[in-house]
Amino acid sequence: MFKVSDLSEPTRNFLQRGLVISPWLAGTDLSLRFGPDVMEFLRDVSSAFAALHWTDEVRTRAFQDVPIPDRIARTATYEISASTAVYIAHHELGLTMITVDVARKACERLEQFVNDYGFVPLIQLFTTVTGYENQHALAYYGCIPEKEFVTGVWHRPWIDYSLNDELLFGTYLGNYEMVMKDQLRCVTITEKGKTVLREAEQMLAETGYLDTRIRQIHISRFNLYFDYDTLSNDIWPDFKRLRSEFLDFSKVLPDTTVLELGCADGVFTFGGGLANRVGKGGQLFCADPAAGMIVRAETKRQRLGANWVNFVKAPAENLPFADHTFDTVLGVGFFHFTDAVVALEEIFRVARPGATVASLHPTFFTPWDVPFFYEWFEPILLSAKKRHENNPRSYLKQPDEIVQQFRDAGFVEVEWVNYGFNTHYVDPDKVIENFIFGVGLFQEELATLPFMARQDMIDELKQRGLLVCEKYTEEERILRFPNQIIRAIRP
Repeated sequence: MFKVSDLSEPTRNFLQRGLVISPWLAGTDLSLRFGPDVMEFLRDVSSAFAALHWTDEVRTRAFQDVPIPDRIARTATYEISASTAVYIAHHELGLTMITVDVARKACERLEQFVNDYGFVPLIQLFTTVTGYENQHALAYYGCIPEKEFVTGVWHRPWIDYSLNDELLFGTYLGNYEMVMKDQLRCVTITEKGKTVLREAEQMLAETGYLDTRIRQIHISRFNLYFDYDTLSNDIWPDFKRLRSEFLDFSKVLPDTTVLELGCADGVFTFGGGLANRVGKGGQLFCADPAAGMIVRAETKRQRLGANWVNFVKAPAENLPFADHTFDTVLGVGFFHFTDAVVALEEIFRVARPGATVASLHPTFFTPWDVPFFYEWFEPILLSAKKRHENNPRSYLKQPDEIVQQFRDAGFVEVEWVNYGFNTHYVDPDKVIENFIFGVGLFQEELATLPFMARQDMIDELKQRGLLVCEKYTEEERILRFPNQIIRAIRP
């Protein structure tokens, strides 16, 4: 029976190199961002690359005696190159358009991966990930009309090629079957296909692929999020005061060297008073993984002439600073987006002995007993219950868990305050923009859905919000959102 080899190590390395398979992970629409010159370049390179590497020997090693169409190699090369180009432009450079130079960098990454691992793991990983997307959609919908399946409109709308080859391949392997429903030819997933789906999901989860996908969605939304401060003020009118209290709580001293994590577009750096607190006699380094946010923050810095402030694109898990650099490391609303264990290791490394480390972050909450909230966001809860889970998937952690993570990382004198502040559920567009596209409150749950189902749920939440806002007064649409501020010392 055909079975791909162990792809765990190649998948991890694939992710580490910044290679991407599905461009929707970067939150973009390829058709709007690729000019004709880029499309032509990628097609030419993909055809040449596939012709060079897709030999009879490679085909046999990758798929044994399974009849696989030759075009799969060209398709894999093209989609990975195109998706990676989107990732480089959107995540690493903060650009909205892809140039030929960016596309060339993507192709170079792909070529280096193949030089190190060979073409077999690449093509097997591509078929595993795209098969996962296909099977996941079939498992969710039950069946998909053949036309919608081969065009990918329900689950892979970014493609500009037919999935007919993948349908034939999956049917040959016994993962799909064709049925008639309402006089339409439809594709369904078989029991064998469900087993393959579970195995693929397990591998993608264990290698960090699925977690990486969620982080990419968060970052991509931040890159496109231009009204962060304005919308936050509408929804969290008390947040400015809380930021000021946090600045005092973190004990930032003037004329010191400070690192701010998750700086976004400078909302706390400048709007929250951090840069002024550090002052011209100190140095403030501000890091964020979203390139678009860094670009906008740098514009603010130049306008304000704050030459003691430096913005750096970097995640908390991989900081480009030397050991024992900072007197204070702090951040507002960043910790819950990180791999906490790795991030705290990095913070410990770059903080000087005796340095203060502080964070302000939301914590886990389940407001499903609040009538207006339940009526508005019930589809999110039902999505979880469909998987037999009591609560939607969430990046938010329990307050005690966070405290313990600081202690486990080696920090001492850990102090914290758990509190709540009012969240105003104003008009639906602002709420959805802030919670889903801004702070990403429901992104973990939405990421479990096929592409179109995800978009449909967002549209449904907006429509339900309109009804809720008509039914409940503004005062009735206020909810306490739990948060925590924590401060510790690096020994």
